[in-house]
Amino acid sequence: MIEKIIEEAKKHFQSVEVIHYNRTTTPVSFEAGRLKGVSETQREGYSMRAVKDGKLAFSTTTKPGDVEGLIKQALETIQYSPAMDFDFSSQASFASPVITSKETREITVQQMVDMGKETIVAISGLHPKARAHAGVTKSHFKTEMATNNGFNGSYEKDTFSWGCYIDLTDGDNMLSCGEGFVGIKDEARKKEKIEKLIQTFKHGQKNVKAETGKYPVMFAPSAFLHAINILLASVGGKSVERKVSPWTDKLGTKVTSDVFSLIDDGRIDFRNHSCPYDDEGTPTQRTPLIENGVLKNFLLDKRTAKKLSMKPTGNAFKKSGIFNPPPEIDNAPVISQSTIFMQPGAKPHSDILKNIKKGFYFEELIGTMMGNPLTGQLAGNVDLGFLVENGEIVGRIKDAMVSVNLFEALNNSIAAISSDVEVSGFNGEMVLPYILLDNCTVAIG
Repeated sequence: MIEKIIEEAKKHFQSVEVIHYNRTTTPVSFEAGRLKGVSETQREGYSMRAVKDGKLAFSTTTKPGDVEGLIKQALETIQYSPAMDFDFSSQASFASPVITSKETREITVQQMVDMGKETIVAISGLHPKARAHAGVTKSHFKTEMATNNGFNGSYEKDTFSWGCYIDLTDGDNMLSCGEGFVGIKDEARKKEKIEKLIQTFKHGQKNVKAETGKYPVMFAPSAFLHAINILLASVGGKSVERKVSPWTDKLGTKVTSDVFSLIDDGRIDFRNHSCPYDDEGTPTQRTPLIENGVLKNFLLDKRTAKKLSMKPTGNAFKKSGIFNPPPEIDNAPVISQSTIFMQPGAKPHSDILKNIKKGFYFEELIGTMMGNPLTGQLAGNVDLGFLVENGEIVGRIKDAMVSVNLFEALNNSIAAISSDVEVSGFNGEMVLPYILLDNCTVAIG
């Protein structure tokens, strides 16, 4: 089908790129302790980018064999299309990370249901008014891509996710906490996550008072990913090209403390965001963004790389939003991270916590991307946070907000980074340690 699309499209366009996606997803969900749903969905489609008279058209179809419709849509929109200022990929060599799993493919629906039941049993009964929820999902993804310039590639990917959460409404006390992981089936990890969830839930049932002020704050990976998303806005090629990034002219200079390093890696085995090439046909790679405090690279697609006289980094993907949902055929490629890895420190987070005389531990934040991320300001509500005194969690704080300027904090206020890391994000897009920052402004309502 791809070859037929290219052959027909060449009659109307000077250059053509076609991608075929096929995804099968099987989710099993439990709500309030009961099996809510079991389903299997399949989504298949083709997308085409094509160049005519110096303009770049984009079209998609989910109708099998709809070559004519795909080309017609591109021709109808060409007059509204942007200028074409880069070349489609030509023949390239690339090797694939390990992203397929026979074990994941062979997991049956009954096994997924049993996993959900076991999870519900493990997290139920902690409070008479608490509700237990769980979900297990597996997905198989196939894609192929070709251009009339000679590029031809394909790969398959298997993904697996498991998660659970507990919510409680008891008078004016509303509490929700959850855990999960993505990658491959891992019973030991599931057990660890359940134990952590139970402990967090127990801590969260006790509400304590605190005062507004500046405190040391330990951010769990699930909270600090909001800070990383803000930093990614400054290393994105689009903001650099427009010269709105504060780091536009700072390649090779120090932008954080030398204990801070951040890497984008599209080639880590068994990660949801790993693949042999991006959605423009550029081989993926390991890209140091910040290395020992020094800004090393930006994330670039073909267009921004050409504008900036640099090389593309393999970070053009059919995704949208900061949470990087799985690729969708309807989206044109945009600059997006692969898996973000932050360099860990020397001590486990439990030891770091013990050294906090008075401060906070934050598990979840919300509303942090409502402002302009290019200012470096991390500001939002604390969805799940705890007061720490003499190295112990004493209870949950409510109606709290945190405000930190990351550009300043990552230079002057990093007190510790943990040796243990966790896969974080809705789709496992980050691998982060815990981090302790001094002098964070915490406002208590």
